[in-house]
Amino acid sequence: MIDWWETISLAEQIFWAIALISSSIFFIVFILSLFGLDFDSDVDLHVDFDLDADVGDFSFKSVVSFFTFFGWTGALVLRDGGALWVAITASLVSGLAAYFLVAYVMSSLHRLAESGTIPIDEAIAQLGEVYLMIPAGRNGMGKVSVLLGGAIKELNAITDGE
Repeated sequence: MIDWWETISLAEQIFWAIALISSSIFFIVFILSLFGLDFDSDVDLHVDFDLDADVGDFSFKSVVSFFTFFGWTGALVLRDGGALWVAITASLVSGLAAYFLVAYVMSSLHRLAESGTIPIDEAIAQLGEVYLMIPAGRNGMGKVSVLLGGAIKELNAITDGE
């Protein structure tokens, strides 16, 4: 393998290094994602840095995808005898395509997520059913069942009146 490395040009060595390093990172991130150890939370290194941001922001997975496709495309074009400018152009095109595709997929997946938070302001002026008696004059809490977001929710309730 060392003989092969020494026979290829510096440009090929650079593309192969980018391809192998970024593919290794890509593989590690993929394996961690399978086990639920994804990079979805903020990393606190004295600066909050979100590794899984939206399409317009810096996204770790998108950048890794860019470099993976960039490196492999350049290495393969040069291996097949293509000119350096063709390898760089093809690498940039495939890398950017991978970047935006992964960013779009990640953004689409994030839109599917629900917070699970009850929109309490939607309960105002809605008809409901008293589930547990509500004490008068703010002297305690009762419970009501209200239709919110297409589901019946049980909420704590207080009243100023009787």
